Amino acid sequence: MDDIGPTVRHDLRHHVKTVTVDQWINFVLDVPPEKIAHWSRCLNYKKLLHESTSIMKYLQYYCDRASRDPCPRSSWSMIANRIITLAPTLIPLPLLFVQNDSDDLEIQGEDGPAHGPDVLVVIPNDEVQVDEIGWGDILACITVQEFDYRSVKEVFENCKLRATETAGPSPGSSAAKRLNPDPESSILFATGLEKRNAEELASYALKLLSSTSGTRTHCLQLLVDGDRLRLWYYDVGGIIRSEWMYWIDDLPKFAAIIVAFAQLGMSGWGVGGIPTLKPPSSPRPPADPLPKSLSGYTLMMTHKRKDGVEEDVKVTIQDEVYSQCCLVGRRTIVYGITTEPKISEKPLVLKMSMQEGDQTPENEFIEHATNSGVDHLPEVHMWSTKESEWRLSKGVWGKLFPSDDGNREYKDQSQRLIVFTKYERLDLILCAANMHNAMMQLFDCLHDLRYKANIVHRDISPGNLMYERLGDGTIWVILNDFDLAAMVHDSGLPVVENTFKHQTGTLPFMAHELLQDMNMVPITHYLRHDYESVFFVALSCMVRPDADFVEPTETDVNAGTGLTRKARKDLLKKWELGTVEDICHRKSNIITKPAKFRKCIPTPAMRHYGPWIAGFWQVLSTAYNAHSNTNIDIERFFDAPEPPVPQQNIETLGESITLEKIQEILRVWEQRHANDIKDFIPFFL
Repeated sequence: MDDIGPTVRHDLRHHVKTVTVDQWINFVLDVPPEKIAHWSRCLNYKKLLHESTSIMKYLQYYCDRASRDPCPRSSWSMIANRIITLAPTLIPLPLLFVQNDSDDLEIQGEDGPAHGPDVLVVIPNDEVQVDEIGWGDILACITVQEFDYRSVKEVFENCKLRATETAGPSPGSSAAKRLNPDPESSILFATGLEKRNAEELASYALKLLSSTSGTRTHCLQLLVDGDRLRLWYYDVGGIIRSEWMYWIDDLPKFAAIIVAFAQLGMSGWGVGGIPTLKPPSSPRPPADPLPKSLSGYTLMMTHKRKDGVEEDVKVTIQDEVYSQCCLVGRRTIVYGITTEPKISEKPLVLKMSMQEGDQTPENEFIEHATNSGVDHLPEVHMWSTKESEWRLSKGVWGKLFPSDDGNREYKDQSQRLIVFTKYERLDLILCAANMHNAMMQLFDCLHDLRYKANIVHRDISPGNLMYERLGDGTIWVILNDFDLAAMVHDSGLPVVENTFKHQTGTLPFMAHELLQDMNMVPITHYLRHDYESVFFVALSCMVRPDADFVEPTETDVNAGTGLTRKARKDLLKKWELGTVEDICHRKSNIITKPAKFRKCIPTPAMRHYGPWIAGFWQVLSTAYNAHSNTNIDIERFFDAPEPPVPQQNIETLGESITLEKIQEILRVWEQRHANDIKDFIPFFL
């Protein structure tokens, strides 16, 4: 499916662990097998099917094609809701399984398909109508797959025969044999349909986590396919799924699992599971049972004053500023804050991120770069020293995959907090009047990072390029976010081998070379890749239509000299949708083929800046076209004891992508811009 981002596919391919149903329930839901067995005896076949005619009716609708409800998700949600009502003494938190018919919960774009989940798990609330449910109200999503009803008819008939039984199927029965682990459970995806369903479910998990403003640490999902179901758990460490369970064959155990979900407290659903944050003292209103943001939460941090004295500071979180969420691995959210006592006259933000525990903290990169004489860096005021309070090894992953020797099945992660001065996004004010000055500052910063501090940033994107205005009104560029940065040797190779779960960078702006095969060993991220990311950021700013954009005439569109607003958005969207191979091919074509680059027509407001972007393109295009064969050899023999060419040539492609080359293009553009640029505009026409 082209509308599911490649990072979701990558996570499903590389970061899924499969465990038994009992293990999943025991360690994810924190319910031991003995309790599940007890609840199964309480909710036996007789109680479920004989005493509750509604379950029998809805199960028949679900299983029998002749009398079924046209929509299996409706019948399935009714069965789950009826189980909840049959076990009031076992359930401290009432749950409601709601059939989703809302267009507002559809997902489109990189993080999901163009439709929503089938069933939503929510907390009942008389003040919120079903069609008013938002992502922040959802505890879990369930996909109920269409299936061949003939395949479960016999299962349903056997189930009816057990309506007077008080226990599960006998060990020798055919039903009991189906309770054994499915041989397909060890296969990542047995069919294309199963893979598609898993991708859809994962996209819902990503949407849920990214839409709840840092209030969720993980989420749970269910995949129902006919008479079997699979349980899913997602957090920064990876994805844990259960083997298939035949839920109709063992209806009492299925009922016990529904009860186990209802036994979960808020932390079990991933809500408010960050111990360093203290919730607001005022209770949440009944109409809003789940926190939609961290606004009002507080925490204590330590601030070191200029005189060297350390003081405790109370931080109060305000409105969300920015967030970035991957299904597995990196998650970042930035909030505005106030402090008591006040530590700065400038506005401040708190950045919260989940990072690998052995990763160099961001504040250390910035401190080292500052001491090395690098400018254009953010001002750091405080950072957390309590990162060990929230670690994967203390949660589900540590319980399921314990390790005393440190050789874990997962990469341990922890929460890190850092307080910066608040800056504004550079891409929102970039125009022909300030583009040249801003780009010169940015290139100087990236060059000095590499050659003064031996640091490569590795994540150039619009969200990480900031600015502040100096006293005279000029723009001072700030390079933000060093979460993916790396210390490098003089050769450009990283001091520590890359252990990130994804290739470094932000997908739409990643250098094309880094996308060659994200499923293989990651390609070394050099400074030239950051330069190329700057190119794609600048190109996106020039192509992107703003609020004042005027649609081109039909004549211009037909002649290929104009792009409509929709065409411009579609062009930029192709940098992040489809397979990794698709995106790599598109971006490689832009870099190496003039005809493809010329289709990236600047907006009328930015067209007179076209000569510079064309010159920048020429630097990259000439370098990659001239060294394409060498690059292939470099990657093929990368692990050889002796690289086939000097390492310095690999980093700069034979000194063809350097600051000096780019600055020369900027100076030429500045001279031409000062005279007459009319002769250079036709490059895009």
